[in-house]
Amino acid sequence: MGIQGLSYNVLGMQVSQAGLRVSNHNIANSTTANYSRKLLSQNTVVAQDVGLKKIATGVKVEDVIRAKNTFLDNQYRENLQQQAFFEKLEAINSQMTSILGEPSEQLLVKNLQDFYKTANDLNQNPENDTNRQAFINSAKGLTNAFNSTHQSLDVIKESLNAKGNGELKKTIDLLNIKFQKLSLAQKQINILRANGLDVSGLEDERDAQLNDINKYSDLNIKVNQAGDFYQVRVGVHPSPNEEAKIQGTVIFSNLDSPIIPAITAGNRQLDLSVNNGNGSTVNFMVNLPENASIRDTIKSINEHFRAAGGQGSIASVDSLNRLVLENRLVENARINSNNSITINPTTASIFTTLGLPAAPVTVNGSSALDMSLVDTGGVNYILDIDYGNDKITDGVLASKLILKQNGVKQGTIEVNGGILGAQFKAVNEFIPRAKENLSIIAMGLKNTINSLLKAGTTLDGNPGQDLFTGSNAGNISVSRNILNNTTLLAVGELKNSGGISLGENSIISKITDLFNDKGALISTTNSAEKFYLKANDTNYQISKLPVIPGADFNVNISGLILDGVNTFNAGNNNLAVNSLVQVQFLDANQNPLGAALNMLGTGIPNSSVTWKGSPPAGASFISVKLNDTSFSDNNATNNYGHFEVEITNKNDTDNLSTTLNGALLTSIDRIAIQGADAKRLKEVYTDISEALNTQIQSIQGVNMEDEAANLLMFQRAFGANARAFSAINQSIEDIFTFIR
Repeated sequence: MGIQGLSYNVLGMQVSQAGLRVSNHNIANSTTANYSRKLLSQNTVVAQDVGLKKIATGVKVEDVIRAKNTFLDNQYRENLQQQAFFEKLEAINSQMTSILGEPSEQLLVKNLQDFYKTANDLNQNPENDTNRQAFINSAKGLTNAFNSTHQSLDVIKESLNAKGNGELKKTIDLLNIKFQKLSLAQKQINILRANGLDVSGLEDERDAQLNDINKYSDLNIKVNQAGDFYQVRVGVHPSPNEEAKIQGTVIFSNLDSPIIPAITAGNRQLDLSVNNGNGSTVNFMVNLPENASIRDTIKSINEHFRAAGGQGSIASVDSLNRLVLENRLVENARINSNNSITINPTTASIFTTLGLPAAPVTVNGSSALDMSLVDTGGVNYILDIDYGNDKITDGVLASKLILKQNGVKQGTIEVNGGILGAQFKAVNEFIPRAKENLSIIAMGLKNTINSLLKAGTTLDGNPGQDLFTGSNAGNISVSRNILNNTTLLAVGELKNSGGISLGENSIISKITDLFNDKGALISTTNSAEKFYLKANDTNYQISKLPVIPGADFNVNISGLILDGVNTFNAGNNNLAVNSLVQVQFLDANQNPLGAALNMLGTGIPNSSVTWKGSPPAGASFISVKLNDTSFSDNNATNNYGHFEVEITNKNDTDNLSTTLNGALLTSIDRIAIQGADAKRLKEVYTDISEALNTQIQSIQGVNMEDEAANLLMFQRAFGANARAFSAINQSIEDIFTFIR
């Protein structure tokens, strides 16, 4: 063992020195962010054969490794992207909530209260010009509140989606930069490792970048058994047809001019089926309006799609004004091979007119391919954004994440997590849905109050006019006619005995009912309304909704009508043939289709009557009308009544209505609830992240007491080897001295 023993001791001292360096390095970096504690990996030197035994010839330093737990690291990264997702959603919802303000300061609610107050004041003194002007001014203030709220939601969406400088684009550009940094760090690791140098510090830096990248999207980061990164992968739906899409070939020069050749009675039927790839198929027949424009066509397709149970939209136009049917606008849709759009055969030849392929044709989406964005060799693809069609005339402007290689689009990525996932969800779902809910309330307000006023009478005894105009919350406004001439505003109703009924029985009093009367309902789904009707208004129709071909409907009418002295419900009261209120189906041009259908139910006090059935062939809309011919007395023109109209699918038993204040507050509350849910889930994932990080730090963090113990151990081992070395060396010298 003499001279050979010296080599054992030298190796032992070298290992001890390496151990001292590692422990000192750990202590020096105990407060360094993202630092992983280093461990000394030791191994025996190749043993010598001594007889039948192998004798170890010492130890050596095999490697300096990091204290890591790959399983915990992966869990932590997955949790980070959920935490970042809900954190970003909470921030966006906070912006939306700030537009509406606190409950006591909500712009819309305050303006609604002002509108109610001025209506009540006008009801007390309807002949006062000042009260009438105040009511109109408050109506204008209410429409301005709808306009500004709608516009503010657009501003948030634009800040996210603005081309070139929106948050979405900046986030994607930042993520691409992070991919480049990750690639450079990995290449440095590869080079240094090939030269036998320590790369543990660079690996810490790289892992911190991986954690940061995972905050932005639900990417799949791959590591090997040793915990070394080797790929960032993602599911990509390859182009073309990454999603179901049928694009027409006809370029329409004007969205609002009638299509040429014109859509006619015998050439206007589309039979479509839409599978959202998420387990739901919607089949619907569209009877397009005759002489329709492409904008009318898109609106009609989307209305029928939603009436058949679809969510979102299916039709739009592209930047060249070509008709497009695509699933990207369908809410809750998934991109996969089940995602499809089918044009079914019909007797019409509308396909050529619209530039669509002749039926039958089905276009499917594609299942995702697992592709590598970044690997140990570098960046393979970059991310970009497709902002959707520039001229979507109905529905949301749906943005999506795309993959590019050398500037060429390779496919679409479904992003459901991280900061990017939250931004896409806000742009494509949250904000459009908030705007849609706002418009439902605005249009419900407009339709209900206009119907009241048109059933009313001005102080001069003339029929009332619409107070509101517009098609959504962004453009609702007060009628210019009434702004210019306040005497056109209806304030009363004709009495049976002649003259005008004012005060508690006036048309204005019925407007005030909309705010606080539980029986005064306004639709939050466009399928339940309350109207005031006059018997002599024979052309007046309400509740005009797109029909679902072949579907059964329930039409419920609640309310009573005054016929001179007696009151009757809306059914057949034996006054004459037919019921007081009737169901009327309309064709695509909104003309009556066949005879009006009677309501079932008779007698008082049963004020609720019902019609059940299916629409006839060619029906595009269902409506309800008052039938004055059923009256047999001489005062038919003076009959009036108040009816709640509710149209539902046969199996739909949900309560569809609420008071006007309740409808608005419910719509506003949905945004607050979204934010509260996002905040709660953010806190849940934050707690999980902190717990996981605590476990990770217990493994890879530096413990000063442990390192002090290691220093002492390596110092003693070094001393022991040094003393042994000295003793052996002295013995050898003594032997040589004796020999000499």
